[in-house]
Amino acid sequence: MAGGPEHGGYYSKKITSAARTGIMPEVIINSSAGFEHGLKQFNKLVQQSGILKEARQRQYFEPPSVVRKRKAATKLRKSLKAARLEAGRKLKYAVVKRKP
Repeated sequence: MAGGPEHGGYYSKKITSAARTGIMPEVIINSSAGFEHGLKQFNKLVQQSGILKEARQRQYFEPPSVVRKRKAATKLRKSLKAARLEAGRKLKYAVVKRKP
């Protein structure tokens, strides 16, 4: 579904990093759309904007050193995963080439 009522859609989307700009996602429900559909779309918009994720992260204060360590650990974990996947791909192609 695209756009708001002016485009013939059921709802209007406003997603622009809502957690940072302070703009909350909104859903405009037409008479043809049901409440359940609007609620489902609102939940989807809130999930996409990252409001709940940021609220959970800001629930407790995290010192800058802990933030740096967490980000470094995430980066290391992702790079190791990528290396494993790449090694698996190379191994897969090596096995395929040996077959007659």
